[in-house]
Amino acid sequence: MILDKISRYLALAIYYGLGRYIPNYPFSFGGRIRRFLCKTIFKRCGENINVEKWAYFGSGEDIEIGVNSGIGIRSNIYGIGGGGKLSIGENVMMAPDVTILTLKHCYGDISVPFIEQKIYSTEVIIEDDVWIGIRSIILPGVTIGKGSIVAAGAVVTKDVPNYSVVGGVPAKIIKKRDSTKN
Repeated sequence: MILDKISRYLALAIYYGLGRYIPNYPFSFGGRIRRFLCKTIFKRCGENINVEKWAYFGSGEDIEIGVNSGIGIRSNIYGIGGGGKLSIGENVMMAPDVTILTLKHCYGDISVPFIEQKIYSTEVIIEDDVWIGIRSIILPGVTIGKGSIVAAGAVVTKDVPNYSVVGGVPAKIIKKRDSTKN
């Protein structure tokens, strides 16, 4: 148990001190190092994951990522280590600059300044075979259903049904995916 914690902290130090800056080329060198480190850092890590350079994920302790999934260049996952959780399914593609938030601020008591109000943790779930577009923002507590697409720049504020294409601010269903069309 204590050895596992030491291994995690050492992997985090190497990731944030060096690993997140190493380019993939030549020979996918940086990607291989980040994959190796994330297998120690994340709660669960599938085979053949891809964590791109400059990705930020806090302590990473409550992240689960499935087979063939990735975290995009300069993507930021906030709230991990503060109680928030992130589950990424299999075959998930994440473009650059995606932001995922897992903590919510309370704001209901107007007699208390915002800075003194409670913060509570949530879980964000990204199911299998999801494509998340560049600079999308996924807010706390959201589930993105299987086979869905989040358009570039979308702000996802509520759950996305399976096989949906969503876009806009806030994100709304643009269309449903149909297996008979492309």
